[in-house]
Amino acid sequence: MSAATTSTALAPGSVGNTELANGAVTGVKIAAYSVTADKMSVSSLSALTANLGTVTAGSLTGVTITGATVQTATSGRRVTMSASDNYLRVISASGSQVAAIGETYSGDVVMSVARESGTPAVRLQNSSSGGALQLTGFADISSSYAFQPALIVTGSSGSGNNHGIRGRASGGGSGLIGVPAASGGFAVYGEVGSIAPFTGSHDGFLERASAGGPGDIVIDTGRILMRSGLDDAVGVNALADTVADPRVYGVISRRVPFEAGAMMAAFPQQAAALRDYCAERFDRLVINSLGEGLINVCGRGGDIAAGDLLCASSLPGAKPAAGRWRDAGLYRRQGARGGDVFQSGRGAADRLHIPLRVTNDPDL
Repeated sequence: MSAATTSTALAPGSVGNTELANGAVTGVKIAAYSVTADKMSVSSLSALTANLGTVTAGSLTGVTITGATVQTATSGRRVTMSASDNYLRVISASGSQVAAIGETYSGDVVMSVARESGTPAVRLQNSSSGGALQLTGFADISSSYAFQPALIVTGSSGSGNNHGIRGRASGGGSGLIGVPAASGGFAVYGEVGSIAPFTGSHDGFLERASAGGPGDIVIDTGRILMRSGLDDAVGVNALADTVADPRVYGVISRRVPFEAGAMMAAFPQQAAALRDYCAERFDRLVINSLGEGLINVCGRGGDIAAGDLLCASSLPGAKPAAGRWRDAGLYRRQGARGGDVFQSGRGAADRLHIPLRVTNDPDL
């Protein structure tokens, strides 16, 4: 049997099952790169086992991918999953991790989010009644950025019930933080129960070079530095050093350096120049002006017993006994508590702390 070759081109479709037996063309007979995608139509690849190298695909549907690393990009912004630790990580454009699910903290699995931006790292929003977040159990929220709160919760202005935070205990008290204007605009509002223990305090400023500390009495000098609306104002205070001074403002609870960027109700953040001025010259005071607290006293007015009314003394910051003196300042009544709380026999400059009871009795 002999065969002859010809240079005549074969017509399209002229070579089929009759001309080529099954298995007549083997892999080595197919030229490299000669089979292109437009020549293939494969509906099923069953039990395909192969090292495919780098695969570029359009989309994969209905598959399970098991492997060492799955990532959306090889560099830059990307999301990665690694079989080595089973963490889902979000990587920023600079290559740093900004979020992860599966991180461990003290042995417990949590989700961590880290971001260096002026916008929130996480935002939860639900426009319906289901709420944006429900926490069950202990939540530990902290801030590592100076002058920024650890948590900000803002209710919408659409309703008098869109409060910032509502805290409730089953069978116990209930209170609101951040109450809308339509419901009174309160900072804190008790729905059920009272607020306890209660000590009403004010912000104040004291010249940095001035003496004075916890328990000392301060007066209002009348110098107002800043105000905000009808509710908040802050001014300069000084130690009380005049007997029965009607300008008594309260008792120092805490004294700290004033930081220009710190939150203060009467001070808008936009008042940068005045904030810097105050930070250079003043310490910030927390001044107790209502409720329970401690106060420094002296013996210049005699012994002090439970129920005695007190007033400012000539010893800076201290209060002597003053008969039934009625203070014309913010205190309506200032009475000592406890038995035999102070004896003046140890010298005119004696000072110690005694409990102070402040009430609003209009008959005194």
